[in-house]
Amino acid sequence: MRKLLILITILLSLAVFFLSACSTVNNPSSTTAPVAENPASAPTTTPVTAPVTTPETTPVTTPETTAPTPAPEPTPVVTPEPVAVSLDLSALSISEGTLSPSFSSGTTDYTVAVANSVASVAFTPTASAGSSVTITVDGNTVASGVASGGVSLTAGVAKAVSIIVSDGSNTKTYTITVTRAAASSSVNTTKPSSTVNLVFIHHSSGRNWLRTSSATGDFPGALAQALNNNNYYVTDTDYGWDAQAGDNLGDGTDTVNWPSWFVDAKMPYVYANTSVAYYGDSSYSNSIARASGDNEVVIFKSCYPNSEVGGSIADEQAIYNGLLTYFAAHTDKLFILIIPPAPVSTSSYVLTKQLNDWLVDTSSGWLSGYAHNNVGVYDYYCTLSETDSHHTVEAGSVVHSYSASYGGNSPYHTGGDSHPSTAGNTKATTEFLPLLNYYYNTWKGN
Repeated sequence: MRKLLILITILLSLAVFFLSACSTVNNPSSTTAPVAENPASAPTTTPVTAPVTTPETTPVTTPETTAPTPAPEPTPVVTPEPVAVSLDLSALSISEGTLSPSFSSGTTDYTVAVANSVASVAFTPTASAGSSVTITVDGNTVASGVASGGVSLTAGVAKAVSIIVSDGSNTKTYTITVTRAAASSSVNTTKPSSTVNLVFIHHSSGRNWLRTSSATGDFPGALAQALNNNNYYVTDTDYGWDAQAGDNLGDGTDTVNWPSWFVDAKMPYVYANTSVAYYGDSSYSNSIARASGDNEVVIFKSCYPNSEVGGSIADEQAIYNGLLTYFAAHTDKLFILIIPPAPVSTSSYVLTKQLNDWLVDTSSGWLSGYAHNNVGVYDYYCTLSETDSHHTVEAGSVVHSYSASYGGNSPYHTGGDSHPSTAGNTKATTEFLPLLNYYYNTWKGN
């Protein structure tokens, strides 16, 4: 029993101890356990002071700050370097004469000498590849690689022509000084002193041109009357005319037919021809008497369809060159080529003009290498091509000049008829006679 009491006492003491410890923890200012109510029966105990436990402080973890995504570097704005525009011409040509010195893109000054017969020149400037520039010739805008309009020249006077290349900000100027030769006193347009027999090989356009102004018919040009006034007695051949019986040589007067005419088997019949107004419609008559002997002057002309030359003039040039052999063998005759007249419109007008210029140009064209003076050329086409186109003698010099506005459309026609009009034929008569007299006097050495 006693042992049980002791055990209970111990348990109670332990309970008190634990309660005191808990109280101390909860009330840290009290560190001593209370005295037991029955000190005699309870053993004396030394209170154990519980250690004050400071709770561990949980460290506050500051989350790492995520570095901000850097802003992308701005894309630099690249200003393209301006593309250099070349103001140099890659080529430059002139319609008459030769540039001196020869063209070079870096050379800006040139001289050109042309014959007195050249009344105007055209220039063809070509820009450098890839250059977008504006080109002017003598103040007029011209497309690269295209011929300019004609620049008028005065006989005996040097003309400085400016060709300006511009990119809108900068310019480059090429200067070409063109000198047209002064009039020559050798251009003698005096009519023959006595009657000269003449034969004209032609078809319908020639027939109209010969008609007198008083005759009934289409588009008279009074050429026969003007020829008589200048002492030329006129005969002609037309459709149906025969050299040798039945050969109908007169039916073929196209350019391709001329080699069949100018041969020794046929031409004696032409020289001996006395037919007047052969076609039989009394288109003209002579007011002067025929001279004795054969025809001395032979005029030959194709009709307007021959003004269309196709895509090349080489075939026409070959035909005309072939005729020179016959002409050179018969210097006792004067041969006058009348270039075919202009129709209402000529689609090959650029090449047609090139051919005609070649035929007329005695310095570098058809007759440049011909050793005799018994061949002449009249550019009927030029006269009819524009109102200000001319081939004649003016102020003592031969003028062969196409209008700056030439474009293949002739103003000298009526109602769409490609036969030259009365106005056109009258103009042609006025321009041709001085040339004919000049060729005649040159041939005779006058």
